[in-house]
Amino acid sequence: YYALTKAWNATDAQDSASPLLNDIEARWTEYKGHLDYFYTLALHNPPGARRFYEDTLEHEIETLKSKNIALQELNFNAFESAKAQEKTRARGATLGVIFVAAMALLIGFAGSYLISRRTVRPLMELTERVKELRAGHLEAHVPIQGADEISDLGFEFNRLTERLREFEAMNISEIV
Repeated sequence: YYALTKAWNATDAQDSASPLLNDIEARWTEYKGHLDYFYTLALHNPPGARRFYEDTLEHEIETLKSKNIALQELNFNAFESAKAQEKTRARGATLGVIFVAAMALLIGFAGSYLISRRTVRPLMELTERVKELRAGHLEAHVPIQGADEISDLGFEFNRLTERLREFEAMNISEIV
């Protein structure tokens, strides 16, 4: 009876097991009533008890067994169905995590590329202007964009070329 109570607690009102549980419970109640009669009969009339067992109780026991087996199969099928649904959900969740991870990597790589280009481009430009300055082109000028350390370096480079032009102008005027 404990297993029957547990089965009732595990089912919903709409569950397909409810009619089967109703039937099992009705047959169990009927069986218990017949069992009490059988015990009384066994004490006072053993041959009558044997006939009652063979005619009534044996059939009720077999019916209860078959109903319990049907309930067991129903539970097994419900378990298998739930297992298949959870596998599908797990697969979907795994694919979702893989997709999110791939997108994060893609965004990370794109962001790294853009940041490195933004950092390297001004340095390459500054390097080119230093080469021009070394070749004697004192008009070299670095455009300043932003307010970071590279912009500060460009500002100082422009001040240096301005001072070099002033020194060259002084040297030319002294020579003249």
